[in-house]
Amino acid sequence: MRLYPFITSLLILFLSYYPTYYHWRQTPPDRVWAGTTFFSDDYAVYLHTIHQGMNRGDLPGRWTVMNKFTSEPHQGSFLHIYYLLAGKFFGLLHISPIATYHILRIIASIATISAAWLFTKTVLKDKFLQNLAWTFILFSGLLPAKLLGGVTNNWLPLIDEPDVTIRFAAQSHHTLGSAFILLNLSLFLRYLQNPSNKLLALAGIISFLNSLIEPNTAFA
Repeated sequence: MRLYPFITSLLILFLSYYPTYYHWRQTPPDRVWAGTTFFSDDYAVYLHTIHQGMNRGDLPGRWTVMNKFTSEPHQGSFLHIYYLLAGKFFGLLHISPIATYHILRIIASIATISAAWLFTKTVLKDKFLQNLAWTFILFSGLLPAKLLGGVTNNWLPLIDEPDVTIRFAAQSHHTLGSAFILLNLSLFLRYLQNPSNKLLALAGIISFLNSLIEPNTAFA
């Protein structure tokens, strides 16, 4: 990655994660910070899924997800299995559910920015156009379209967010799903230039992994 994309990526990551750091540092001594700055209702669901995957003393973690936010009788499912499996892995390292959630955010942010830059280089060969496109990818938003009543794409919530600081640092399953979409698009374009069964196999593996992380993005 060249200097301009690298510096601007660090800038957007700083702007995205500073609110998390700020709220953590500003928590009064007699209070406990919940660990989130947005989407608190969704955050609680993902956190309780991570917790279910972790071993708790002599009790092994679950392999299916139970919805603890309903009193309706139900069996375990594979919904949000990504967070359940993350709980199993990071639980072995004795990392708390809250820390696990934020580690996943950071990993997903780096993966998405890297995939976005790979896609930019694949589509555009001119360095000036690459830098221009990169600026729009990092800093453009949909707020003008919202104000003018324009039609926006609602199938993936993050694409419809006007706040650019949420784009790369919100819920990790959305962010990582976007990374895999961009990676698969780059592989497809390279396949058109130089057909290879290895590229098709790799794209298939990525789609399968994406179906575990964010099912609706696996078919994009």
